[in-house]
Parts: sequence; C-alpha cells; structure tokens
Amino acid sequence: MASVHSNGTSWQAVVTLPGGRTVRLGVGGKAKVTREQAQAAALDVERAAADAADLHARPTLRTCADLWLGHRCWAPLTLRSHRRIVDGLCSILPNVRTADVTALDLARWRAGVQGCEATRCKASRVVRALFRWLADAGVVERDPSRTLRGRAPMTPPEEKYTPTDAATVLAAAHDVGTEAECLCALIMYTGMRRGEAVRLRWDDVYADRITVRTERGVEGTKQRHRVVRLEPVLSNHLRTLRAEGTPPCGMRTRSASNAGRLIARVADRMRAPLTANSMRRWRANTWRRNFPDYVVNAWLGHTEAVARSSYLTPTEDYYRAS
Repeated sequence: MASVHSNGTSWQAVVTLPGGRTVRLGVGGKAKVTREQAQAAALDVERAAADAADLHARPTLRTCADLWLGHRCWAPLTLRSHRRIVDGLCSILPNVRTADVTALDLARWRAGVQGCEATRCKASRVVRALFRWLADAGVVERDPSRTLRGRAPMTPPEEKYTPTDAATVLAAAHDVGTEAECLCALIMYTGMRRGEAVRLRWDDVYADRITVRTERGVEGTKQRHRVVRLEPVLSNHLRTLRAEGTPPCGMRTRSASNAGRLIARVADRMRAPLTANSMRRWRANTWRRNFPDYVVNAWLGHTEAVARSSYLTPTEDYYRAS
C-alpha cells in the first residue's frame, strides 16, 4: 500500500512492502518533489515489489510437470513412459523454478539420457511438449526446449535381413530356453506378429489351421480375425506341448515386450539382426513358392502393397541356386 502526502515544501510517498517493510520516497535533498512525481515513484516501487514477489512464488518444475501429466487422460503405457522421462528431468534439475530453466540445462539433461539416439529423441519430444504447454499457458515467457532435437538423424537404408532356414533360428532359440523356442517356432511357421503370438490360446488351435485374433483388425479388411495355415512341423511341436500340459507361448510370455526380449536374446545368440518381422519375411517367401500371392497375403494379414514394400525380398537361397 502507498500513501502520498505533503511535508510542507515537497511531496513524499510512503510504500509498505508485502513483508511489512516501509519505504519512504521524496524525503531529503534540495529538489522539490511534486505530487505527480511522488505518485509515479510509488507506483514504480509497488510494481517492482509485485514482480519480486511473483518471481519468488513461481512454481517449480516438478509442480508444472505434474500439472501437465494430469491435464488430460493419457493411455496407461504412455503415462508411465512420460512420467519416467519427466522424473529423470526433475532429478537432474531438482527444486528449480520452471521459469529459470534454460536451453543449456536441457542440453545437459539430454546428453545424460541413457539409451540410443532414438531414445533421446523420444525423451526430447516429451520435454518439448511439456514446455510448449507451459508457454501456451503463460508460465514461461520463452520456450527453452526449442533447441532439442525431436527426430533421430536419418541413416542410409540397410539390407533387410531374412533367415536362411528355420532350423538355424530354432537351434539358437533352443539354447536360450523352451519359451524362446516355442515363440520362434510359432512366428516362423505361422507368420504371426509378435503381439498376435502373445494372444494365442489353445482354443484357437485346430487340426490344420490357427485362428489369429487381431487387436486392430486385418489390414485392408473389416475382419477382426484371420485364419492361418498350420504347418505339420508346428503341429507336431504343439501336440507335444499339449500332451505335456504346457501352455502355448502366448500364455507364458504375457506381453509383447517380453516376447521382444526373448527374440533379442536369440538374435544375440545367432549374431544376426533377428526380429519378428524378419521371421515373417522368411515365412512369406517360403509360402510364395507353393501358394498364390493372395492366399499368402490373407494368411499373413497384410495387403499386396505392404507385401511388396516389406516382405518380397530375395533370400540367400535364390543367389546360391544353380
């Protein structure tokens, strides 16, 4: 609060700051102070005091991050991923006010992110979304995260790897464990996707075919599931598991992430870039030797355009054929 009054020959202003401290303006000196000058000085002091109080009351980065995560309904996996990234940022910059975060702070945080370049770019996208939201809300005047790179640098295309035969893959999977062997056999001989193999149940396995229940439907159609040919080799393998009372890999692997870890262990054993897609590619090339393209596409659950771009690649057998 400020009050302006005359001391006989000049005007002075008394300003009371939020902490209780009193400041007198226009006292002393030979120059006379007019009423307008005293009022203007009082307004300047009040404005400076308000700015200082506002700077002291600015929210911390942790508080703003929690508000951002709670301002909308995220998917559970997305929320966990974003919260893990935000926790890492807040641990690097503890108890700092959001308005005090600089681009140099974020660059140092990004350099300390554990993982590959794609992991750093994903974390950068999350932090950029956080500060963009804070800038739109007026919490920060300038977005310090504009210097963060949100996309991984482009790399030259590599030749798509295709296994030479199923025996090599299954031998490496056998060394890893029974669960990995069952998973690789299922993908190699049916061409299922990793998530589809996880959702497999005994009720979906029949004498000569397997019903694959998809999560998003069959690509290019309105079907919610498709039917895949059951190869005799896989049929014998599944019959042995059923006689032993062992559930298929889907009931044991529990999630697509665990299935990916098993395939990565098999790839490390083989010393080759083995993935679920590379095993599907081998299955597609093998089936096309004996069946028409439209049948193979229906079994694998993709369109002809996807087959040409991702799965129709020559294998080593074609180069060695006489």
